[in-house]
Amino acid sequence: MAEGYVRLWAAVLEQAIKDVQGDARAHKGKVRSIFSEGAWTWFHSESQEIGSFLWTCNMLGFEPDFILTLVTKQDIERPKSRSVAFG
Repeated sequence: MAEGYVRLWAAVLEQAIKDVQGDARAHKGKVRSIFSEGAWTWFHSESQEIGSFLWTCNMLGFEPDFILTLVTKQDIERPKSRSVAFG
């Protein structure tokens, strides 16, 4: 049960990263889709409630500032065949 829970929240984080990065690449940061806007809000929230970015990072054992640095970096070279998914 716990493994599925971790995989679920890892997938949530992965999708939020994709929403922000994909939108930034497609529009060169000028226009944000509704998914990207929601993801940006989620990443920058100070909430620590269940499902928040800070809670998700803590639950997965990630440092939120490190993840934010990766997400906001403009020149991310990410292999197309790899993903952040766990398990």
